[in-house]
Amino acid sequence: MSPAMLAQLSGDGRINTDPNASSATPSPSFTDDDKSLTQLLLDREERAVAALLTRFKNLVTLAATPAGDGATKEVAASQSFQMEVETNALIGAAEDLLKLTRELKEMWLFGPLRDIGEGESEGTIDEDAKKVGEIVEKLLEKSAQAPAT
Repeated sequence: MSPAMLAQLSGDGRINTDPNASSATPSPSFTDDDKSLTQLLLDREERAVAALLTRFKNLVTLAATPAGDGATKEVAASQSFQMEVETNALIGAAEDLLKLTRELKEMWLFGPLRDIGEGESEGTIDEDAKKVGEIVEKLLEKSAQAPAT
């Protein structure tokens, strides 16, 4: 996913697909691969949120269910086990959502991997790195030469 695509993600994690909606960034032309990746990521997000909400609802329902006066140890143990299972599933759903956000951040920061030979004509990364290194060295020299106050 390109940074331009991620810039169109709204606060709720959905891509703004309304052509009449105003946005600060121009809408890029998406390829079929970008559209399918976007849809895949949105589906993952929706499934993770749905699982999170379902597990939380189940957990609250179990906690609010009265045990009853004549409840046996087996009933109490069963409810306790159900709550433990739902808690573990809730944690798993939260971890899935965190994993998705980490993957989105990685795609935003590093971008998609390039194919062999793709982007080699740019060749400015090494030059830019050398320029940044020279600037940092000059700043360090200036700070070393400046009198200490």
